Amino acid sequence: MAGVVVVVTKKLQRSIAAVLLLVFSAVVIAETTVGYHVLRYVEGDDRVKVTDHAVSIKGKKGVDYDYSIDLGYDAISGASPTLRSKTPTVSADDSRNRIAKLDAARKVSNKLILGYDPNGEYQVEKVDLTDIRRSINLSLTSRDELRNETTVTAGYSKESDYSSSSISASKLWWADRRKNRSYTLGGSYIYNESYVFNGSYADQIIDKNYAFDIEAGINQTLSASSTATVSLFASHDSGYLSNHYQTILRAIDVNRDGVIDRFNEVFLAGELRPEKRVGKGVNASWIKQWDSWITSQLGYRFFDDDWGITSHTMAVNLDVPFYGFFGLNKPKGRSAQWSLLPAYRYYSQSQAFFYKNPYAINQQALFGESGPASSDERLSEFVAHRFELGAQYPVIKSLTLDFSVAHYFQQNSEKQNSDFSANWLMLGVSYKHK
Repeated sequence: MAGVVVVVTKKLQRSIAAVLLLVFSAVVIAETTVGYHVLRYVEGDDRVKVTDHAVSIKGKKGVDYDYSIDLGYDAISGASPTLRSKTPTVSADDSRNRIAKLDAARKVSNKLILGYDPNGEYQVEKVDLTDIRRSINLSLTSRDELRNETTVTAGYSKESDYSSSSISASKLWWADRRKNRSYTLGGSYIYNESYVFNGSYADQIIDKNYAFDIEAGINQTLSASSTATVSLFASHDSGYLSNHYQTILRAIDVNRDGVIDRFNEVFLAGELRPEKRVGKGVNASWIKQWDSWITSQLGYRFFDDDWGITSHTMAVNLDVPFYGFFGLNKPKGRSAQWSLLPAYRYYSQSQAFFYKNPYAINQQALFGESGPASSDERLSEFVAHRFELGAQYPVIKSLTLDFSVAHYFQQNSEKQNSDFSANWLMLGVSYKHK
């Protein structure tokens, strides 16, 4: 793993001081919970590793206002798989020949052509990466006299070659004064900027994409111990939606003889996704408290878009008090106890219409001179499972420790693909001030 060096400049010192002042002010003026969590995420097969540091500040101002501030700092390193040329350049003549081949291909194709292998040997390799991501999210919820809620959220994140700005708003209305039913309506807008390759690896420009989402739902109290929620959502993304680090193979008939020569007319090219994506779906959840000690949450999500991707997500989350789980009585004088938080998530999706398997043999992974094309395995058909176990323990009335461990396993439908796995560990502490 590559090391990450942080230089503490005066500007960084001022930023840290401002954050500490913000935390101190929040604790003083309102009922506030301050938390710090660190997460270590490691993918299998020597892929990406992430160490995420997160500071959260959540508070109340009376009964009419809730706010939250979330700050993130991620150190990212490792390697990302993508198609590369297998044959190394051996001489100046070899280099000139490859450049000439690239120039000839670029004259007949207006797509991003990045490389050429004289032996037609391309394979998936892991490319080293190191980056730092910083983020901030702000949220405010207000309530009127009828206790209807309005929530506004804004966020910003920055990496070396990517930035994202977002804003969202939602409204919750109670159907009547008994508050057994509520309706919600919300929307969000995201604006992203990315440095992308323009004509070659050495030529980069800034490109943009935009995302709009809207969701409407209903929550119904079913009994004194259970509630259900159903919502419909739609999304519209536009602009540069490709991943410029991902590559594909394009077959380009340079000499226009109607025949593709795999040694002279197969080129490494940039991934190209459609510049628009429209999706829709439904979310449903059911929360139930069993007896007086265990709470379960069951969820289902269906998604479908015009890229050909249809997905199903099913999840179950439990909140199990430790003593209740083992049939023990809670110790006298204690108002709180350990909580075990097991969870399982199942996910399946179909592949995008413009995806081809980068591990495929012969000509199966080749794309034509034009049209959308991707060999990103995240757009393939696969099934994924996530197992997680968390726990919370209130050390004292105002101080809570929590941790979780998780394992993710993805099974691809195509035999040529290697399965993917990842593990992560999270440790955190929260302090509540009244």
